[in-house]
Amino acid sequence: MFVHGKAEKGDADKLKERLVPAIKTVVLRSPTGMDWDIATALGKQIEKAEVTTVVHGGCYELVCPAMFLSGKQRLFSGTSRLETHWVSLYIGENTFVLKDTTTKLSDIHAWWQNHTKLSGRDVSVYRESFFSVLPNSAPMDRKVFFPIQAKYQNGNVIHCSGAAKSQQFIDCMPVPDASALSKGIITSADLFTDPRLKEPQDTPAPAPTGFAKLDAIDAVPVGDNCKEIYKDFLKQPSPRAFYVNDSKGCGWQNAQSFTPNKSALSRCKQARPNGECRLYAVDDQVVFTPFDKPLPTAADVVLP
Repeated sequence: MFVHGKAEKGDADKLKERLVPAIKTVVLRSPTGMDWDIATALGKQIEKAEVTTVVHGGCYELVCPAMFLSGKQRLFSGTSRLETHWVSLYIGENTFVLKDTTTKLSDIHAWWQNHTKLSGRDVSVYRESFFSVLPNSAPMDRKVFFPIQAKYQNGNVIHCSGAAKSQQFIDCMPVPDASALSKGIITSADLFTDPRLKEPQDTPAPAPTGFAKLDAIDAVPVGDNCKEIYKDFLKQPSPRAFYVNDSKGCGWQNAQSFTPNKSALSRCKQARPNGECRLYAVDDQVVFTPFDKPLPTAADVVLP
């Protein structure tokens, strides 16, 4: 069974109906939701069915981790780059506030501990590293686990921090000697594969244009804030893509995206629907053509 999309009230009953005895594995393709009651109701059905759960892609917010940790056996997907698969656990001291629902973070902590080998120390909050997940929520920490075999962060848990950069894993701090396997987040280092989990091909990168050297930060046609963002981009592991738009906006995608080039351009279009977006750099090459010039065809490109 493949599960994706936003979880809503009543989905636990639907899941119960579909978890027939023939279903042995539930693949979580980034289902979302921050309602803890919904998350634990779904987890309860997974637990009763005694199925194997698999993380494919990012497993974040509350619904996906709760379903994943409810599996009798827990695996990471082995499809695509391993850096695209990860599970995130939120840690804090106060409460989540979501519309009319208030959840004690101590309840969430207790649940994480009961379903893993996490200790009280593991879920203690790094006070210097608070960030806020939701507009009305208390500050909290985020612990992120990758597959053991992943080169990114060497499969270790990383502790994410900083209100402005909480989603950028490069800014997170590695926690020594802590892995998904050692903390019971996964139950086996084996990877799950299935031919139906093939990911789409990324948008081909433009050819290098020789517009500037990769590390020539002042050459990037963006404002000062974006130049700082470009510095962050240069720290990212490949594959990676940095975009700019015609109003000097920018952003990037890295190895956590299945399709960094496509995702970068998509994010740019979301931020500026009526503007023009172009890739500036892909991996270790500058591929940018100024906005006052047409994009080159393959025959126009002259490599240095």
